[in-house]
Amino acid sequence: GIAIGINGNLLDGQHRLMAIVMSGVSVNMLVSRNVPEHQFYIFDAGYGRTDAQNLGLDKRMIEVVKLVIDVAKLGKENFGYTPSELVSVAELYSDHHKSLLTSSKSTTRIFGSCPVRAAACTAMILSDVPHDVIVGRYSDLIHYNADRFTPAMVSFARLVANGTIQSSGGAAGRKELMSRVYPIFSTD
Repeated sequence: GIAIGINGNLLDGQHRLMAIVMSGVSVNMLVSRNVPEHQFYIFDAGYGRTDAQNLGLDKRMIEVVKLVIDVAKLGKENFGYTPSELVSVAELYSDHHKSLLTSSKSTTRIFGSCPVRAAACTAMILSDVPHDVIVGRYSDLIHYNADRFTPAMVSFARLVANGTIQSSGGAAGRKELMSRVYPIFSTD
């Protein structure tokens, strides 16, 4: 069949339509209209594309989304992410994540890493700390404005400086880093 998205984009059936045009033969087939655009991920998953490419999202956003999903699964083994999981969490986190990235154009290895961004975004959603305060703290970490660090930020920076906290460590390391840095953003 053929799938046409909500915005009129052809989501599935390009090659079938080209074959029909080239052959000049009429073919009856199912035409689905108003298909949600993220369904393209399901139709065209056979190609070596990333989740970010398939869903049309920033790869840094997808990193945050996957980490948040992993943390939410509380230690359960994760065998992958469904498009609906990725899209629903991305919708919740997207504006918060964009505000962090626009506040600081540069990133640093640990301070600007996925777990730090995930912690900041999660604090924007779950804590009572004002959004602009969290964005300011993130920016201060990125630019190392030490004179504006809270005591928790000073402690975190010290742990990074002495090598106690590193950006490596795989999935477990990312979850640990997110949990260590979350209090920086979630408390006054």
